[in-house]
Amino acid sequence: MAVEAQMAAIGVLSADGDFKGRYYSEKFGISAADTEVHRRIRLSYLEGLQWVMLYYYRGVASWGWFYPFHYAPMISDLVDLETYDVRFVLGAPFRPFQQLLGCLPAASSNFLPLPYRQLMTKATSPIARFYPNVDEIKIDPNGSRTPWGGVTLIPFIEERAMMDAIAALCPDSTLTPEELHRNANGNEYLIEYDPTATDSAASTMPGVMPDIRLCNTRESIYHMPEGEFTFVPEPLPGCKFPAPGFSTLHSLPVAAKLAAVKLNTFGSASRKQTLVIKVADGLGHTPPVPPVKSLPYHNVDGHSAGVGMGPDASAEAAQWLLGKQAYGMWPHLAQILVVAVSDGSREISWSPEGGIVDKPHDDEAMYQWSMHANDIASVLLHGGRGMGVVGVDAGPMRVLVRALPLVGMHRDASTGAVSRVFATPGSKAEVILPGQLVMVGSPAPDERFAERGAVSADEYLPVGTPVVVLAEGPAKGCLAKVVGHSVMPVQPVEGESKLGADVEILVVPPEPPVGRSILRAVKDDFMSAAVAAKKLRVSSAILGKTTGSIFVQPGSYDIGLNLKVRGSLYIASYVRSVAPDAMRPAWSTGDSVSQIASVSGGSWEYAPRALHLIKAYFTKFPRVLALLKRKPNERTYSARDLGGEEELKKIKLWLNQIETANTPLVPVSSHIMTPEAIAATQAAGDVLAAKARASGVRKLVRGLDARLLFKRDGDLWASAAEAGAGQGGTGPPPMLGDRCVNLSHPSVPLGLRGTVVATHANSGCVDVVYDEEFVGGRSLYSGSCANGRGLLQPWATLLLIGRKGTPRGVPAG
Repeated sequence: MAVEAQMAAIGVLSADGDFKGRYYSEKFGISAADTEVHRRIRLSYLEGLQWVMLYYYRGVASWGWFYPFHYAPMISDLVDLETYDVRFVLGAPFRPFQQLLGCLPAASSNFLPLPYRQLMTKATSPIARFYPNVDEIKIDPNGSRTPWGGVTLIPFIEERAMMDAIAALCPDSTLTPEELHRNANGNEYLIEYDPTATDSAASTMPGVMPDIRLCNTRESIYHMPEGEFTFVPEPLPGCKFPAPGFSTLHSLPVAAKLAAVKLNTFGSASRKQTLVIKVADGLGHTPPVPPVKSLPYHNVDGHSAGVGMGPDASAEAAQWLLGKQAYGMWPHLAQILVVAVSDGSREISWSPEGGIVDKPHDDEAMYQWSMHANDIASVLLHGGRGMGVVGVDAGPMRVLVRALPLVGMHRDASTGAVSRVFATPGSKAEVILPGQLVMVGSPAPDERFAERGAVSADEYLPVGTPVVVLAEGPAKGCLAKVVGHSVMPVQPVEGESKLGADVEILVVPPEPPVGRSILRAVKDDFMSAAVAAKKLRVSSAILGKTTGSIFVQPGSYDIGLNLKVRGSLYIASYVRSVAPDAMRPAWSTGDSVSQIASVSGGSWEYAPRALHLIKAYFTKFPRVLALLKRKPNERTYSARDLGGEEELKKIKLWLNQIETANTPLVPVSSHIMTPEAIAATQAAGDVLAAKARASGVRKLVRGLDARLLFKRDGDLWASAAEAGAGQGGTGPPPMLGDRCVNLSHPSVPLGLRGTVVATHANSGCVDVVYDEEFVGGRSLYSGSCANGRGLLQPWATLLLIGRKGTPRGVPAG
């Protein structure tokens, strides 16, 4: 009883008996009688909280402090905190090798110089006890189901012992000059953008990352201001509050409640009560803490801007929203254009062309509307179906709003005016929202999405602005620079333009159709399945199964070559589908998603490299071929039929090492050059780039219409070329071998030229091999082009050159 009295006195004995006592005994090895240890644990934890706060708001409070336990105290024991005296000794930071010695395991000792390494690996090291063998390390699951979620019970290194060992066995005299340099504290550098800086920045990883030419930055050593500074927890002068676009629950009247709603967020329903947000009329204002910093309602008739909350809400009453811009996707408010409102009896829709149409529901439509409304309410409350906002009780669904979300901003190059672009009506981007979660205003509108009127030429195209010429002719796709605004546009296109500029164009020599020439000269000779099977002396069924999937139990492991998967994906240059949809040129079928879904069968053709791979497989593992010949129609096979688990492991290892193991599968509607053709395209790009640098001519053109120039618009958060919400656009679809110029992809320099080596109708993207290396560039198709030369990007971000065509979304910026 004396022990229990002690435990109760310090709060260790809880209502359920001895839970706290067991926790401290199991995790710390202490009892209630160890009051000083209990106090030290609490003090250390309090120090940790204070250290973290000071670190983020004032700087390092102590370089040598650490939390000296593997576990935290019980939260209910953190009482009477004012009786604890928290003090820190600043000390000094470790040098790099000291820091690594204190935190790296012995298995990573190769990152340190030999004298330091021996402190970690030699049994005679005075600090060897701090580097236990991996097999000796214990991991406490601590309630976790996974090993990485447990607590790793390794000893804390003693600073004094470590520093004494370094002084005795690793003095600076044992280090090389290069190691001494690595172990010294360096300077802090301030790197600032400077458009006038034209120097190149050398790559720190040659062969992996390229040098940065014309690196518009300057670097200087940074010195911290002298004196002592403390953090002031207030917004700086000029800070906008609330922040534009700030998300908050409190833009609508809400209340919280606990309810057993079986909320599903991770695939299973919650079993206990869940905190649910209720949105309803008549609720009081429930601001966040502190109230003085809360977001105000956007008032409409003295209340929030939500529509459709009241018991009298109807489509007829809400039709004033039609054709108006509002806010949806609460609580992350985003602008929408309302195109229809509906209730249980009718839908009233609007379009710019057709005006307002009132369509009463028939019996089937009434039923469908009711089912849809109930489904929306259920998903909002219970979760599921990918909806991001859940746990919301929005009440009865009286009005549903059909709307088009804002997808971008459009700059009119003839005037410089900026307008909003909403999703295409009827597209997949269209949304249906509960009326009570739609607002006619936002408490903190995002100024980035504000429409703006016409501007002057020097505002839209300041002197020095880099641009790309869009006009047909020798200069199409050439880089240029704005040098003045001497006259009004003298080269008009259709319609009147008020903006123009004098530009200096770097005109490059005419280019031969290298991409098309390479495509014709370097290609695979595909053969039918019947011919391929005959060459391999197997049946067409065995050929199809080998190049597809072969499932083996146990484990349902696929030992097929996976050159084609489910009839809709394939590895280019090995096989190709001859299904009608797959053989059509990219973009020719309109809705490419439907196109791919429809490709589920049809014959395949095989390239010689596929036959070489199949032969190698059957030669390496003849039992696979024998099994397929013996049981050609089985859906799954047993590992015993292949010689057992060991033979299966060998097959798995070989499949992971062949050339196709890391080659991506692509939809059958994708068209891709052969690896040899891609390599030849890169070599041709080298020649074209060298010729352009040597023979480019600068030409001054005055008063060029702004619509014939493309500039990157830093004021906009999406270009109109990408705001069309789907495939299509005004230009022709891409073709293999097309020459193109980058316009708006941010990872590629403006005006960099390249060649299309793959087209992907399912995504509206193309793979481009560029004429020059650039930061952000990648390799394509298992090294078919060099690292830093290729990129997968939307076709809408490129300008087609070399054949007739208008760029998609071109006058956008």
